Amino acid sequence: MAFAGIVNLKLDRQVRAERQFAAVRQMSQTLCDTRLQAAAYFFIGRQSFANKNHDEALEYYQKAYAIALAEKHYEWLFQISKELSKHYKRQSNLAKSLEYFEAYHKFYLAFNEELDVAKSLELM
Repeated sequence: MAFAGIVNLKLDRQVRAERQFAAVRQMSQTLCDTRLQAAAYFFIGRQSFANKNHDEALEYYQKAYAIALAEKHYEWLFQISKELSKHYKRQSNLAKSLEYFEAYHKFYLAFNEELDVAKSLELM
């Protein structure tokens, strides 16, 4: 469902994407799946940004960030941090932009380290 929402968002089918992301968010809460919750909030934020609802997008990105940070979901943390950095740069808040850009870099490295460990375990 999340991927269908992404496809619809890219195809400029806003209403369908919105419904699919809402369904993913509901499912993630029902299943208590924090990884899926972070993803849902991230993509809802992206959709809000595409609709030029920048304040709403920021709110969803921050929710996604808080969830991902609490559970150390690095695959979402680096992506969310990058979007937050871009947002604050557009707002001319360079200190916040730099803060999130540095977080993006840190989480990107942590995510790659996780991938390396997983690959090593697979080889064993």
